[in-house]
Amino acid sequence: MALVLIIEDTIPNAKLVEASLSVVGFDVVSVPTTQEALAIMERQIPELIILDLRLPGSDMDGWEFIDFARSEPALSQIPIVVTSVKVREDDRDRAIAAGCTDYFSKPFKVNELRDRVISLAGQT
Repeated sequence: MALVLIIEDTIPNAKLVEASLSVVGFDVVSVPTTQEALAIMERQIPELIILDLRLPGSDMDGWEFIDFARSEPALSQIPIVVTSVKVREDDRDRAIAAGCTDYFSKPFKVNELRDRVISLAGQT
């Protein structure tokens, strides 16, 4: 099935989403930094990206990653689903305007995220 790349620095959150998607047949790779995500994408382009916006220890935060991905032809059409703590009231609107497909505020219901990923993977 499709490769889903999770970029999430909080390991328990990443593992929860990874387990939820793996059980329904997705190939899932989770990494805590954008540098590691870019290294993976050099070898294999994911069908969908789940992205945290706050990524301490990364060369770029989630917002910068979105800008980068949308400017790269090979990555520009990949659905990006943001999972992040709302810092500003307009974070969801900003993410959608930046080119993300969806936004889930933390804490979120993992089954709702899984269902959305299934829906999006069926569209690509």
